[in-house]
Amino acid sequence: MGYSIGVSAYFHESSVSLFQDGELIEFSREEYFSRIKGDNNFPRLTIRYLIEKYDILEKEIDYVAFYEKPLLSFLNVTLYALQHFPDSRKLIYNNLMKIRQSGLFFSSDVKKYLKISNNKIIYCPHHLSHVLSTFPFLPDQEPHVSVVIDGVGDTSSTSIYKVDKGNIKFLDSVEYPFSLGLIYSSVTDYLGFNINDGEYKVMALASYGTGVLNKKFQSLVSKKDSTINLKNFSYYKSIEKSYTDDFIKVFGKPFDKLTSCLTVGSSEFIRATEIAHSTQEYLEENVVNIFDKIHETTGCSNFSLSGGVALNSKLVTKIAQKEYIDAIFVPPNPGDSGAAIGAGVFGSLKSGFKIQNNSSPYQGPTPDRKGQVDVKSEFLTFIFEGEDAYSKTAKLIDQGEILGLINGRMEVGPRALGHRSLVCDPRNKIAVDKLSQKIKNRETFRPLAPACLETFTDDWFIVSDKIRQSLHWMGALVQPTKKCLNEIPSVCHVDQTARMQIVRENNEPFHHLLTQFFRLSGIPILINTSFNCGGDPIVCDVQDAITSSIRMNINYLLVESKLFKVK
Repeated sequence: MGYSIGVSAYFHESSVSLFQDGELIEFSREEYFSRIKGDNNFPRLTIRYLIEKYDILEKEIDYVAFYEKPLLSFLNVTLYALQHFPDSRKLIYNNLMKIRQSGLFFSSDVKKYLKISNNKIIYCPHHLSHVLSTFPFLPDQEPHVSVVIDGVGDTSSTSIYKVDKGNIKFLDSVEYPFSLGLIYSSVTDYLGFNINDGEYKVMALASYGTGVLNKKFQSLVSKKDSTINLKNFSYYKSIEKSYTDDFIKVFGKPFDKLTSCLTVGSSEFIRATEIAHSTQEYLEENVVNIFDKIHETTGCSNFSLSGGVALNSKLVTKIAQKEYIDAIFVPPNPGDSGAAIGAGVFGSLKSGFKIQNNSSPYQGPTPDRKGQVDVKSEFLTFIFEGEDAYSKTAKLIDQGEILGLINGRMEVGPRALGHRSLVCDPRNKIAVDKLSQKIKNRETFRPLAPACLETFTDDWFIVSDKIRQSLHWMGALVQPTKKCLNEIPSVCHVDQTARMQIVRENNEPFHHLLTQFFRLSGIPILINTSFNCGGDPIVCDVQDAITSSIRMNINYLLVESKLFKVK
């Protein structure tokens, strides 16, 4: 028996994967335990949780693998910034001041909590971590090209690999600072959202735009040779803002706190949507060009896509429209958090294990943890369990209630998939609006997602087989059928798309609830969003669920097939 631990930390939300003999047996984020959203500190709480849960002896640990080469990454960013000194002095100073809270001290941090030798602490190249993060979830390891696109990883912003029966061959890359991911993040910053958190809001805004700024954005951002015109951006030399005055001269004053000051339909909202649209269009055009060139040179028709940019489901759908593509696979957690899984794969392979396929996106903690005090009786009133609980829950949803679901192991990725979800009736506009705007405090331009029983998916949505596998964790967009548009328009965005989850029969708790709701209403679909208060991490255990329910005025909880009323 041998364990490999994969770690992602210090920049995005810290995460840990645990592999046993080549099988992914657990994945968790540090924020689940610290309750600090986006917690990027060394994941000591998560590591302690895993060691205690599985009673792991330190001698049983083969490797602890980090998801990047920290020295290479630090030198790459810092040396490029030095070329722009003194404009970059604050960025350089910031990087130097934060060295102690960076991957450069990963080995030191590991040995505070695990008594293991230096030769068991290893480092996986960042983009290779992304490539490997797909391995536990790909049902068939057919030869394919793995494309990685993010902000920056070690030295690259885009990397291309050929994967064939577990053999990985590097093909090409685009080096920092020429980064499609950082361009998108810069516009996220300009539009008043937080970098590494608000990019999905830009994607939602983009659907409202008409494209009137597309040519202007393209000419401003691209040089004649199609490379990025860096003079309009400052992410490589500034920590204060990601764009320059040249960008502002063209597109106007930057947006401040967009979420609270813009009203859908206002002139400023329209300006924001057009800038978002031009940015999304630029991203899609350039990424599709990358795929076109790969196909021309390799003849490959099967792809995987990872890196933070792969979370852009609108982009994934655009790529899949190319005729030469037979399949494009996006893993459940393609960003840096999921790169901890890739690091764990790296350690397992180094130990000589074959990676076992586990297509389940539920690998996180369970609702009740060892040693945790059971407080349900203090805050909840038991109603039903088993079949009666699901039947009653479906009736409550049909009557307009919004319920919290906390069943089984947590989702691997950032999107709630029925195990830590808030759900409501898609026919009930009042309930949908309440869930979105009053309970979750979401921006009015952001859509909610539908979850649909697999058997009825093609009756309600137009689904391409090229992306079907990734729809089990909302990896792409689909179009609604006329039936869907007529009966439940609330599941559709303004551009007539939906980020739909296909719910398989083996997803027992959620599938069973959807089945009960279908029998009652004739609708095999529920509105589904993450179970958390705005600004909080998604709920992890029963105590988190109770706390969030009280704060959000949720009246009912379905916990491990038991229905409770919140007192």
